[in-house]
Amino acid sequence: MLSNEQRINDSQALHHDLRIEMGRVELAMETLALQSGEDASLRQQRLETRMSKLQEALRRLPA
Repeated sequence: MLSNEQRINDSQALHHDLRIEMGRVELAMETLALQSGEDASLRQQRLETRMSKLQEALRRLPA
């Protein structure tokens, strides 16, 4: 069983990891915005979906 301190550390680490991944997705979206075409549109939709999932995971973390 995890101690309260371990749970807090795990939560903080997960929060940190999620924020880093959100930054990567945001950067990819900005880079993709400079491109055009159907392929870019599909990739944009995938990135937006990924960002939504990351945001939801972040909201579910304990405060």
